[in-house]
Amino acid sequence: MLKSPAYLVLPLALAAAGLGAGSSPAAAKAPVACDIRVTETGGTRELSAVVMAASAITGTYQFDLSSVSSAGNAETSQGDEMTAAAGETVLSTTSVSPGGKFNAKLTVTWAGGSASCAKNG
Repeated sequence: MLKSPAYLVLPLALAAAGLGAGSSPAAAKAPVACDIRVTETGGTRELSAVVMAASAITGTYQFDLSSVSSAGNAETSQGDEMTAAAGETVLSTTSVSPGGKFNAKLTVTWAGGSASCAKNG
């Protein structure tokens, strides 16, 4: 059986895990991500379409929402061009009935790719 010297095992293990020299946890993260945040205050349920970017981006977004409540069914679709600074940017906020059900999907597209997220409630 061939034994590897201990000083070679750790660098190889780190490289396999993507943690070798020149990389950092921030480099391992996607440059753009999205989220749909639900906030309930004072009898109102708000859904916020949020993009998180490592650096400023421009592109488009599409926020689709279907909801069902005692008042009936509703379908909304919001989309537009967007510019997002580094960090978090709220692209859109909408309200739904607090006692109802919803399905929401957000897609953000920029020159480097796209990110999608969904939330049901």
